[in-house]
Amino acid sequence: MSSHVADVVVIGAGPAGLEAACTLGKRGYRVTLAEAETELGGRINRESRLPGLSEWARVRDWRLGQINRMPNVEIYPDNRLTSEAVFELEMQHVIVATGANWRSDGVGRWLEAPFEGFDAQQVVSVDEILRGEQLDGPVLIYDDDHYYLASAVALKLRAEGMPVTLVTPQGRIAGWSSYTQEQAPLIKMLLDAGVEIYTDLGLRGWNGSEARLACVFTGRETSLSAQYLVPITARLPNDTLWQALSASKEQFVASGGISLNRVGDCKAPGMIASAVYDGHKLARELGQQQQTTEELARDRFVINMGS
Repeated sequence: MSSHVADVVVIGAGPAGLEAACTLGKRGYRVTLAEAETELGGRINRESRLPGLSEWARVRDWRLGQINRMPNVEIYPDNRLTSEAVFELEMQHVIVATGANWRSDGVGRWLEAPFEGFDAQQVVSVDEILRGEQLDGPVLIYDDDHYYLASAVALKLRAEGMPVTLVTPQGRIAGWSSYTQEQAPLIKMLLDAGVEIYTDLGLRGWNGSEARLACVFTGRETSLSAQYLVPITARLPNDTLWQALSASKEQFVASGGISLNRVGDCKAPGMIASAVYDGHKLARELGQQQQTTEELARDRFVINMGS
């Protein structure tokens, strides 16, 4: 339990926000949990609807079950807060957990600048797919994320009857999933579903009907036709609210504010497990040090090479 009862607002009910609200509620804080969408869960809602990922909904459901039994945690869905509205709440602690969005310009591990034609109408953000956007023709998915999402989206689109081509600059699809022993089963599922796979090709451009690709070893270019291009590369934090609150930190402190923090994908986009860990860590540490900065300073490690 906290040493004193304090008021906290958690903004965003994705994996980090739900975990922070749940843990703070158990510690005895009075928590207001605000969510911009009508449904709590954030990215969990969207990703758990993909083929093979329905079990992930438990990340949301268990925490909501805990929170719903806590009288000291109030939930406000369909409530998009501005920085002015946050300050009007006069909370002692503010936690921003507003998540992240996928880039649609191709910038990621292989490509350091947007590809030519990234702003064309036929370039579809993976966030649009996750929110239910229906496509009506052949799709090329460019995967520079290298985990589960591109494969899951490809299987979803194939189940909807779309021809799907999956391209990656790595030597095998879903490279990171080799560490979780999921890679071989994923590739088999893709091949069985009729997904065409191309490896060792980086995205250079898009003209509305063809993707221009380059061999990562030789630079030799080739092209693949499609009606839509879905780049899955990297995510950017949804930190507009955080930036506005940070710019008014003096106002926050003057009105009795103690700490202003951000957690999860809003701070550093990563796996769902990382977002949950970050939300839990902050909730466990809140109140132990009274600071008005985003987070504790990192330790500086000095390596003595010696002689």
